[in-house]
Amino acid sequence: MKIFKNMLVLLAVAQCFLGLIFLLILYFNQNDDYVLTILIYTLLLGFFIIKNQYETLYFNNSSLIFFIFFYLYGIFVFLVQYVLYTKVDSEVYSSVIIYLAAVFTYLIGTSVLRKEVYTSLETKSSFDKNYSVILAAIVSVLVVYKAAFFINQGLFFNPQSLMKSERNDLIKETSQLEIIVGFLITGGFLFFVYHFQNLKKYLKYFIIFLFVFYSSMQLSAGNRKDFAPVIIGIFWVFANIKKIKFTYLKFVGLLALILAFLYIGTLRSELLGGAKYTPAEKIAITLSSNEFVYPFYTLSFEVERAQKNKNYHFKYGETVFINPIINFIPREIFPEKPKSLGTQFVERYYGKNGMGFAFTPVSEFFINFGYFGPALMYLFIGMGIIILQNIRDQRYNFIFFTLIVDFCRGEVSTFLYQFVIVAVFIFLPTIQKTLSK
Repeated sequence: MKIFKNMLVLLAVAQCFLGLIFLLILYFNQNDDYVLTILIYTLLLGFFIIKNQYETLYFNNSSLIFFIFFYLYGIFVFLVQYVLYTKVDSEVYSSVIIYLAAVFTYLIGTSVLRKEVYTSLETKSSFDKNYSVILAAIVSVLVVYKAAFFINQGLFFNPQSLMKSERNDLIKETSQLEIIVGFLITGGFLFFVYHFQNLKKYLKYFIIFLFVFYSSMQLSAGNRKDFAPVIIGIFWVFANIKKIKFTYLKFVGLLALILAFLYIGTLRSELLGGAKYTPAEKIAITLSSNEFVYPFYTLSFEVERAQKNKNYHFKYGETVFINPIINFIPREIFPEKPKSLGTQFVERYYGKNGMGFAFTPVSEFFINFGYFGPALMYLFIGMGIIILQNIRDQRYNFIFFTLIVDFCRGEVSTFLYQFVIVAVFIFLPTIQKTLSK
């Protein structure tokens, strides 16, 4: 039975290679219908490949969840144009071909290494009771600091302020210190989530109260991503404890939950703008203007620019290998520190006062290594995620899982910067033990 299952997986992986050949042909011969068919088939093929590589596929599997969000960030613009406008723009068409090629190579990458599944976590060796009490005090101070920041900005439990202005207009100043504090708070809460079963009862109640206060404060200021990794971390631990298996019905439920959150964003925009939309218009706005739409334009705009400009200069790994190191140097010490790719993108196409865009890794790999860059890099990313899942110390996998959405919609250097700072409190006990030895 296992041999037959492995043969089916190999056959499915072979279809990924065949899909790459089809995409190469379709790149030079635009056919929206064929690409739509491949888009739908890729989702089913991806689920089949990942699901059949494990005896039991749990819902907190990093390669699975990464595939879902990676896929969603690449299909929305194409689907919207296909359904609403019946014709896909040439630059969007070319970009979705490049994106799909990366999805295929990601699936190939996840299939070449053996798999380990750790259903029971070993947490006691990395847990220290005294450290947990000290960390609770530190996180409390950081939350109070964040509360003081919101009070200064007039956003402390003041959701009415969002009715008058956009959140970015209300926040007068956000320094790098504020970003680091936010990451440290996230890392502190994730430590307690990961070790929740080891905590004393009084500490559990205190951490729950502190997190409810912090997340409510952030939500009232219009922030969701500041506490979203903690919610995702809670899901990861809960799925591990309860051994929640992946099913297609649960995937549909996850998709419905994501669409509901996007729809809430449309309702909020309607409330702020004072306009009234019909239900059909609200659905159309939700599909055409959401979290998964705008990041894709960082790829389609760059692809169009490269196609029209024969002198387009690729960066050849500069932002992938050098920027992650430079990113840890404060701008006060290194004034020439390059701006983020997202900021450069906005200034190039919309001016300095334009709206923010998340510069995805696919876009970054394209501007660095050209048309085949995303496919090549995602082959290694697929293998890297499996290696991460195979490490017995699941804290690495746990942190990565909570930041998957940030990875799919952010630059490599920004993600690594966030990962390191979030991991500080989680790995500090281990670092202390290592140094003491």
